Amino acid sequence: MLAPRDRVALMMLLRAGLVVLGTSLVAATALAGCLAETGGAVDATVVDAVEGDTLPPSDAVTGDTLASSDTVTLDTEGPIDTSPLADTAAVDGADTGPPAGTCAARCGTFSVGESCQCDAPCVQYGNCCADYEALCATGPAATDFLVAQGDDCADAADWIAVTHVRDGDTVDVASGDAVRFLLVDTPELSSDDCVAWDARAFTAAEIAASGDSVCLVTDPTSTDRDLYNRLLRYVYVRDAGAGGQPINLNVRLIRLGYGRLLYPYASGRVYEPEGKTAQAAAASEGLGGWGACGW
Repeated sequence: MLAPRDRVALMMLLRAGLVVLGTSLVAATALAGCLAETGGAVDATVVDAVEGDTLPPSDAVTGDTLASSDTVTLDTEGPIDTSPLADTAAVDGADTGPPAGTCAARCGTFSVGESCQCDAPCVQYGNCCADYEALCATGPAATDFLVAQGDDCADAADWIAVTHVRDGDTVDVASGDAVRFLLVDTPELSSDDCVAWDARAFTAAEIAASGDSVCLVTDPTSTDRDLYNRLLRYVYVRDAGAGGQPINLNVRLIRLGYGRLLYPYASGRVYEPEGKTAQAAAASEGLGGWGACGW
């Protein structure tokens, strides 16, 4: 049986909240065992008790009143190690990712839970990492634009309002039509594919920056609509990075790794060669899905 002062120490540890409610019984039993093994060598008095607290009648020192100046001390053999537990995650491989707050190894990707982002929409949403410009917004990917050719998108009548962005490669426009981007296939939202939400966010940001309107251009080698009655078009947006010129968003999605050439439907299309060049560059630079998804 525990000595009275040991029972007082145990009781006050419980009252101080040092034993979690759900495990108090187990902890109390373990402490009692330790006290028994040490022959009651633990010297304990009360720590900062509220003056006037009275122990319940069931305790060995029934009715004793605690003074505010009482303290608890514990005699132990050797010092107590209070250093934090070592982080072993790096040993088992869990900490092998890029550091937070930087775009190192993250260019072209959206990272859930990160304080800043490194994909193109971060410019629109104002949440780019501090080194985004230096690491991601320079080099070939930042300037590889396919601008509108000839008279395409030259007139205001060529532009139409976008009412909804379904995913990275499909939008709804003011005419009531759905528009499926030619040439490119972005990951599916319905199955939560890798970088699917990144692709949608990029398309939405580009369209928003273009005044929520796009220019739709047909391909003479393609049918007008697909099996789902969606218009098949090259979609152009005004891009600040290209000096406000209309750029081909289909090829841009491929260039930044948000989508890939859609075969067999991309075969023989007017801009298939540009799509191939964009895809090869994105793959070599590990952008978007090429780096994040292992395409």
